[in-house]
Amino acid sequence: MARHLQYYPNPVGAKRKWAPATAPLQPQTSVDYVKENEEDTYFFRALEIEKTIMNAQQVDAVRHGKGPARVTAGAGAGKTRVLIERVAYLISQRDIDPSRIMMLTFANKTAAEMKERLASEPSIGEKAEQILCGTFHSIFLRLIRGRGFNQKVLSEQDAHEMIAQAIRSCRSSLKLEPAEIKEHIDAWKREGRNPEDMAENNKQEKEIKRVALSYEKEKRDIGSIDFNDIMLISLNEIEADDALLATLQARIEFVLVDEFQDTSTIQFRILQLIVQGQENIFVVGDEDQSIYRYAGAGRFMQDFLKYYPGASEYRLTANYRSSPWIVELGNEIIAQNKNRTPKRMMATRAGIQSPMFLRPLHPAAEAQIISDHIMKRLDRGEAPETIAILYRAQPAANMLLESLIAKNIPIQGDYLEPTLYDRQSVEPIMANIDFAVCPSWERIESVLSSLWVPKARAVEWLRTQHSGAPVLKELVNCPFLTIEEKQRILERDYLLKGASPGILVANVIQAMTHPWMGRPLHRLAEDFAALQAAADKHETIEAFDHYVRGINDKRYRMLKEGAGGVYLMSIHRSKGLEFPVVYIVGASERIIPYYLAKSEEEIAEECRLLHVAVTRAQDELLISSPSSFWGQNTAISRFIQAVYQ
Repeated sequence: MARHLQYYPNPVGAKRKWAPATAPLQPQTSVDYVKENEEDTYFFRALEIEKTIMNAQQVDAVRHGKGPARVTAGAGAGKTRVLIERVAYLISQRDIDPSRIMMLTFANKTAAEMKERLASEPSIGEKAEQILCGTFHSIFLRLIRGRGFNQKVLSEQDAHEMIAQAIRSCRSSLKLEPAEIKEHIDAWKREGRNPEDMAENNKQEKEIKRVALSYEKEKRDIGSIDFNDIMLISLNEIEADDALLATLQARIEFVLVDEFQDTSTIQFRILQLIVQGQENIFVVGDEDQSIYRYAGAGRFMQDFLKYYPGASEYRLTANYRSSPWIVELGNEIIAQNKNRTPKRMMATRAGIQSPMFLRPLHPAAEAQIISDHIMKRLDRGEAPETIAILYRAQPAANMLLESLIAKNIPIQGDYLEPTLYDRQSVEPIMANIDFAVCPSWERIESVLSSLWVPKARAVEWLRTQHSGAPVLKELVNCPFLTIEEKQRILERDYLLKGASPGILVANVIQAMTHPWMGRPLHRLAEDFAALQAAADKHETIEAFDHYVRGINDKRYRMLKEGAGGVYLMSIHRSKGLEFPVVYIVGASERIIPYYLAKSEEEIAEECRLLHVAVTRAQDELLISSPSSFWGQNTAISRFIQAVYQ
């Protein structure tokens, strides 16, 4: 059976077998590189006493004087260490007032870790509190709060609900979901442009702008802003008020930016204004890990020297994280992208385990094999916290989540996503399953919404006919329903009473998707396909309902217990993390690269995604490439094939 397949040291069909080109690198360290008679010798010797021994590349970056600098730091190269020691160096060796230093990053967790590490530095200590350190949005939210912008910041869900209301208010004919319209608005704002100036080159753009302006007005009326308004308001305030800009420039002398490859246009424009004149901007990043183009990340890391022609350049190419095998595979994958600054990482530690490869029949078999493999690891005493499973596409995550839960393999709480059956996208379908097992007034509205009948009026009428549990079939006597609506109700009632779960789910999906024809709802389609596959495995609706409740109950218990466990996360979410053992799932065509990636740049970003996934691994890397995806045969990812051909 498929679950007994083994991992192999080369992908199926490989023509080339390779090993790391060189032995682990032993880079020159500060011990030898920093001489005893230099003015900053004490600084580096003090670090060495604290077991912080930097290599020569890192020392050069930390020693950078004034003016712009770009530090290209590959995966595992110690970029955070360079940023922290750069700040310590400025304070202790250049006598810079810590309150005149600003450190920016993108994730709250990263910002918290940086603050903690700054405070633990002997040469900084309590001065860390004076450093302006945080995410772009947290720091500039403080700025606009100080300018009197005290509006509530909407959650993404609240923003989507308001856009849905705007669509209804405008009686818009847009065939787009609220989240898609929000992305159009956000993309405009990330470019530093106001919604009032949105393009109107065609009918769809005009409709999007009309809905966007209605949404913006509603936000103003209730005293709210959304996440991307923070940076837009900040830019507008800085550009409109010369005194504010002068204050910022006088207050902030040195700017350091982490993960600079993720910087958007509006963020870069604000940085340019703040550092104008002194240009003391020190950016650290890696264009090979630029995977947030969809979130507005620009090419500012690659093009930094165009904006600052005299900038100093530093490269950190020693990888302290991964074995030579893993480092070399990462190099080979990313080298396939031609429009990049050439860089080859070198491992600094030994490792004997080569990457291993699996070719299961389909994602379901993949989930079964990997969960079995992990179970054997845990039985041998390996800690679940050392293991990460990284995925590109949600369907693989759905199946793995179920398989892990079914085997009682613990999953890290912060990464314990809802199961497929709890996802909002399939709620109307699952409501039909629930209603079939136990009819209730709570569920009948969802059942009616999937039938496209006026549910509020229908339920109100039905309540006048019954005091007990609702009977769907009685709606055929409802006076205001059309013949077509009554026919759909009769068909659904028949299926609810005796069909297999697969047939019922197929009927509901067909009803739900008909009015949405023409909408680019690939994520919805993937969830529907996964649910259909799950339902088809069960003979009766009751059996399917029992299975779903069991899986969800196990997940809730796991979440409540909050114990450590295996990490199951998207590749995007894994960036910046590292794990002794990494499983990459779905490394096949149509998944990596994703089937919606068409342009050269989109394909290049998919290559960077796989590079990021590979370089999360420290000791062991296991890559799975299903041979089919939703019933279609698919090849091993081109990015892997190219390495082994």
